[in-house]
Amino acid sequence: MNARDCHAHVSALHLAAYYGSVECVRVLLEAGANVRLVDKQGRSCLHWACRYVICRLLLAGDVSQQRSNGQLAVVQHLVENTRVLVNAMTKQRFTPLDYALQGHHQQIVEVCHIIDSFVVLIE
Repeated sequence: MNARDCHAHVSALHLAAYYGSVECVRVLLEAGANVRLVDKQGRSCLHWACRYVICRLLLAGDVSQQRSNGQLAVVQHLVENTRVLVNAMTKQRFTPLDYALQGHHQQIVEVCHIIDSFVVLIE
């Protein structure tokens, strides 16, 4: 369930989050996928969900609204139903919110800001 590829250490949960498949994310989590696994760069599945928007902007110059909504659904599911670390930093010190800001995905930015504010209040 938590197997990762030998090159980038990416798990099935990372890929499901990246591609915006909230149903795959749900199934993987129900089967015991570890939401806190990170890839070789220290990116969690939440980083990957927020990262998609940036990659599509760079590669295609546009982001499909349907795919973008998939990432929003994944982000919402992860922050509402798991113990994903919303303020986790990669090796380059980027948070999921940083990725969402770079990708100009306002809805994900808003979700991350709300959750991040909540986490700061608790800490």
